[in-house]
Amino acid sequence: MVAFSPSALRLLDAAVAQLADSPQQQRWSSWERDHPEIRRRPGAAWNDWSGTALPGDILEIALIALGRLSMQLRNQRAHSSSEDEVSELDNELSQIRSIERFLHEAPHGYGAG
Repeated sequence: MVAFSPSALRLLDAAVAQLADSPQQQRWSSWERDHPEIRRRPGAAWNDWSGTALPGDILEIALIALGRLSMQLRNQRAHSSSEDEVSELDNELSQIRSIERFLHEAPHGYGAG
């Protein structure tokens, strides 16, 4: 199963929590609760997929949520006057891009799972 780092899961949870679509939030929460193996074990390789796939609807929810969060952070960055805040926002945007790349590289399928 695709396994996420604790910081990636926190960011994904926060992004999904901001979605207005309650069924998407419920699906994400249910899937996360039913698959504790998505939390990366210490020492496990980041790309150890263990022969399993990420459900297509979960991939879609995650990418939509990350895209919206990214757009929100870019907007905040454009209106920020503090170098520290810009730096913090740049770090968050970089982490989002990293998670998006990870999601695109992970094996995935479509349908509930």
